Amino acid sequence: MGQSVDIDENTVQNIEAFVRSLYAISAKGPATVDEARYVMFCQKSKSNMSLPPTSDSLLQHIKRANYQTYVWRKALVPTQRLPSPEGYGWKFEDNTLFPHLMTKPPAPACILELTNCKCSKSSCTQNCSCSNNGLACTEACKCMADEKCRNPNKMHCYNSENEDSEDSDSYECAD
Repeated sequence: MGQSVDIDENTVQNIEAFVRSLYAISAKGPATVDEARYVMFCQKSKSNMSLPPTSDSLLQHIKRANYQTYVWRKALVPTQRLPSPEGYGWKFEDNTLFPHLMTKPPAPACILELTNCKCSKSSCTQNCSCSNNGLACTEACKCMADEKCRNPNKMHCYNSENEDSEDSDSYECAD
């Protein structure tokens, strides 16, 4: 790592294989970190916080680590010409450098819709699994995303055919 500011695909594959081995759940093991994440999610034996990273977030972390290693390798060079860290796992927002954690959603939309927390109505803060995963609470959560929830979904869904009918499948969402 750090030989070049750009990281080669072989290094990325080797690092992913190492990370995948840390989460191996069978002798054969999953082929990718995304598969390991999916298998562990389906087994429900681990909390969301102990799942392996997505391949996208792992790649961003590898890019940041490689860039930092590249800078360290140049530490004894008196005049350095370093490229901007932007695009190497970093991004600028309002002239401030931040880690670029992900370029894709943390999970497929259908999985995100199933995520719900077990928070009481007034404690959707630090321990809220929805909030910790960058999601808003929904009506599927124990807090029901009501007015006391501190992490509510900004959209509310309602039955568009007949608001009194519970068996209709036609819903609309509005801000």
